[in-house]
Amino acid sequence: MKTLRSCILLFAFLFFSNVVFAQVSNDTYYYLVVGGFSKVENANRYQVIVGKDAKLISVMKDQFVSKIAFNPARNIHYVYIQKSTDKKGAFALNIKLKAETEYKDSWVFIGNLDSDNPAIVSKPAEPVINKAVEPVTPKIDVAKNETPKIDSTKLVEEEKVKETPKPVVEKKPALAGKPFIFKLADKASGKEVKGAAHVYESAKAGEFQSFSVNQLVYVSEPVNQARTYVVKIQAPGYKPMEKTIQYGKFDSLKLDQKETVIPFDLLKVKSGDYIDFNNVHFVKDSPIMKPDSQNELDGLVALMKENPRYKIKIHGFCNGEESREIISRGTSDKFFELEPGKNKKHRKSAKDLSLERAELVKAYLVGQGVEEKRLSVKAEGGGIPLYGERSAMAFHNDRIEIEVKSN
Repeated sequence: MKTLRSCILLFAFLFFSNVVFAQVSNDTYYYLVVGGFSKVENANRYQVIVGKDAKLISVMKDQFVSKIAFNPARNIHYVYIQKSTDKKGAFALNIKLKAETEYKDSWVFIGNLDSDNPAIVSKPAEPVINKAVEPVTPKIDVAKNETPKIDSTKLVEEEKVKETPKPVVEKKPALAGKPFIFKLADKASGKEVKGAAHVYESAKAGEFQSFSVNQLVYVSEPVNQARTYVVKIQAPGYKPMEKTIQYGKFDSLKLDQKETVIPFDLLKVKSGDYIDFNNVHFVKDSPIMKPDSQNELDGLVALMKENPRYKIKIHGFCNGEESREIISRGTSDKFFELEPGKNKKHRKSAKDLSLERAELVKAYLVGQGVEEKRLSVKAEGGGIPLYGERSAMAFHNDRIEIEVKSN
């Protein structure tokens, strides 16, 4: 009986231990990232700079770390300054970071990165070495002068083991065009900047190709006789920039793989302290926000409550300057979803749509306890796009920006 009771207790302990372990290992973490780099040596250098930033340490206080984590899905090394399981706290701290420090491009990565040591994660697997099998030499009894018996089946098997399999060479499809890297960097800090490169046949052309930046892309040959392209850069929070390049003749840096790097040193837009909300998105032609917008707004709420002296102006934007039929909230009290039967459909100008978006954000903040007297709004319409109106990235033009002021 005593033995049975001991077994039951041991089973219960192992069961609950496994449950607890599973819960801990499946936690979702929120990394407050201040930089991303394709090369680990660049991430290491930036980590040292971040670790010595007195202003950053003062803002973060006891929550500050300076570490590197590798994202294998994107092959990027992140420099982050906080890792936690507190979603609201992470987004609130991100907003505070943008408002009070020079790290305006920080963001929250949601996930569970495998390791904080990129060198370990990115290390290739060790090659498997097939050791040759020594042939079995039969023993001969000299005294008896007997001929040894050899099992031919075993010899065949040993010969198969000794054969080294030929590696399978994967044929990669030929990529059209020449390899490029459109390298975007902040002119003041040298830090990589997120954005898009739009490549036009000419300065007046309406059609263009969009390419990712800071990574290898292939650009096909232009069809115009001059063999030139106009490259226009759009990056949230930075002034637009463009260059004319002649295809095949460049005076830029050549890498080992023969890619051509086209560098763009970008300047920040100077108009007060602005917070670019990367994840506040709207339903098309509507002031109603998508559900994933709530995280950043809740971070702004936390910032406003933590700093009572702050006042903000909410700037609303939309894609395009033409009037259109829009879906407003009407009698619905939903901020992040449509509610058929309560929403109102009517025709409005671009300016009106952007105003309704700013007013909706203001209403949400007031509903979360932020004093209305600390909030103002401005309708920007569609006159300040981040991307081409008809490009694949045009939905980013439907946005809000927050201008932070102090008393």
